[in-house]
Amino acid sequence: MLQERATRVGLMEIDAHDNDSRPSTGHPVGALGDIGRLAQRVVAYFLAAVAPRPGGAAQCEITAIRESLRLAVGADGGDGTAQLELAAGVWARGGIPLETVLRAVHEAFRAGMDMVAGRSRLPGAHDPTAQDYADLRRKTAAVVDLLGVITSTISRGYVRELRATAPQHQTTTRTFAEALRAGRATAAAARQCGVELAEEYWIFAVGIPPCEESRLGLDHRVAARRRLYRIETEFAERSEGAALSILSVHGGTVMLPTSFSDDRLDSLFDDVLNAAGTPITAVVVRSPASDIPARAEDAHNLLDMAQRLGVSGALHRFPDLALEYQLTRPGPGREFLAALLDPLDEHPELLATLYCYVAHSLDRRRTARALHVHPNTVDLRLKRTAQLTGLDAAPANGMWHLRSALIARSYRADGRPGT
Repeated sequence: MLQERATRVGLMEIDAHDNDSRPSTGHPVGALGDIGRLAQRVVAYFLAAVAPRPGGAAQCEITAIRESLRLAVGADGGDGTAQLELAAGVWARGGIPLETVLRAVHEAFRAGMDMVAGRSRLPGAHDPTAQDYADLRRKTAAVVDLLGVITSTISRGYVRELRATAPQHQTTTRTFAEALRAGRATAAAARQCGVELAEEYWIFAVGIPPCEESRLGLDHRVAARRRLYRIETEFAERSEGAALSILSVHGGTVMLPTSFSDDRLDSLFDDVLNAAGTPITAVVVRSPASDIPARAEDAHNLLDMAQRLGVSGALHRFPDLALEYQLTRPGPGREFLAALLDPLDEHPELLATLYCYVAHSLDRRRTARALHVHPNTVDLRLKRTAQLTGLDAAPANGMWHLRSALIARSYRADGRPGT
């Protein structure tokens, strides 16, 4: 089928004019002059125009170009689709991104069409006739048809291979991640799972809010699993497969080698946040591999505190929350601070406004939007809070005491609700 379509496109009619006076043989290989020479043209394009990426992606593109050209024109004398589908499976197992393969195929077609068009520019070529234009339209339509067949064939083989291998890979990777989280990971276990054991890791404690009703009418459990898949996929793709995730629909832990630089963490989380489509919250800490159990526990304690304070949709580091963390430690100081807000127990709207005001960085307009009230209402509630507690939110020292009281209240020991 591929060979028939290639004939319709006109690839089998191309003469070899690149310093080669050999006549066309009518066979796809002879007609193209040499699949290798056409591949070299496309390879030269990639080396000149596409910067090589880590992991030998440029060589992967070269391989894809050569294989697709050979099979697309039926250089083996057969259909080619079965071989191309097998080749796509090999690329999938090798970790070559599907977008890389398809881009290489499209560049190969571009080069082939340039060769077809080049015939009209040869010395002695006649001016185009109506028949030539009709042939051009026919061959252009056939190019789109052939490209569609090759693209779908590659995609089918690639996805089929991923479906066959992904569950096993995910299981082994998660097993290793759980061992690392528990402090039981070894170099031997890493080799068995196909994972490299790093000396240091970034530990993300991730909190995912409950899934609201889907706008598509999906069951909330289905929507939550899809959201989880998007989060895990974004972590994996942005870290080039280095992220080790232990996540559920409610959150969990993600570990990433510190070879992923600190200055990229915020953009990584922004991409995960966009993929999630919901204000997830995360805390990241740095830890040697041997200290991961304890440091992960610290990260989740910080995450719990951030969630209690309503600071969602952001990536936090320990320095950002060090003061708040210290205020949550048990002792008489914490109980005294928590008691400062007891007069608000009978005024839940005031307490809710105070929490929201702190969570929105003391911005009265953002607080008003979140509460669906007028900004003046926020001001009135804060003034009423000052009258009841003696703590005015306007001066810096008053706001510091109010914020400290909110933090302590969320961890109070007498069982009263924190929010």
